[in-house]
Amino acid sequence: MDIIHTVFVYVFIVNVCVVARGGHGGHGGSHGSHGHSSYHGSHGHHVTASHTHYTYHPPRHVMYTCRHCASTEMYPVYRPMPPTYVYVYKESGSRYADILTGLSLYNLGRSTSMGWARSHEYYAQPGERCSLQIIERLHFEETEFPCFMISSFIESTAPKANDTRQVDISSSKIDVKPFLKDMGPALQVTNDQECVLWHNLTMHKERNHVPCALLKEYANTVRQSGVPTYIWLPTLLGTIIAIYLCCACFCREKEKETVKEEAPLNELRVQGYCSNY
Repeated sequence: MDIIHTVFVYVFIVNVCVVARGGHGGHGGSHGSHGHSSYHGSHGHHVTASHTHYTYHPPRHVMYTCRHCASTEMYPVYRPMPPTYVYVYKESGSRYADILTGLSLYNLGRSTSMGWARSHEYYAQPGERCSLQIIERLHFEETEFPCFMISSFIESTAPKANDTRQVDISSSKIDVKPFLKDMGPALQVTNDQECVLWHNLTMHKERNHVPCALLKEYANTVRQSGVPTYIWLPTLLGTIIAIYLCCACFCREKEKETVKEEAPLNELRVQGYCSNY
């Protein structure tokens, strides 16, 4: 039993180490550590998360050819480690997980390619709401998302002194979980789909068109890494227990053989028998 207890402790320590190593650090800047929940009318919560199963593999450029284009175009790539909300979208199980993961990375890439010092800052406007429409010939879907995720597409108002609406889009403390509502089978992205980004204010609306397949290309740079814990942990535990049981059985067999060799061949004495020697 001591060996089994040791095995459980060992597996627990290994699991803790793997989870700890899988965490992604944040890039929170000196400003705007709050996320903005546009249609909830409040700022997001501070969150931390570890992402054991996904890693970011940024290419030099994202290459994409739109369906009406004659040549392939290069799109900007975000080089640092992505903020937490990118991974939250990727592993959310939402129907639009890939589309929104790609949108967040595309926006981060566009922001860093702008070349001005405060490109990662976004100033939320009162009452704003943002949505993404997926339009195809005979199909239409729509989902909402926080407006900072299209900061590079829209004009942001200049902040006032001590403005609490400032959001650092590279911060890993932004919480997007209130927007994870559309659970279900993953959307099958095709080249025929057009993604329309809407920024809605009380007296003004902005829209931008992006190929959905381009957002999927960005999402593909966040890939699953290694074997999930729920697979390797039971496998490791089962293997160790099997080895222990085999060793225990082998030791018992060896003990039986040793006892047989040490026992006398005949413990009974025959009455009336005398040896001449």
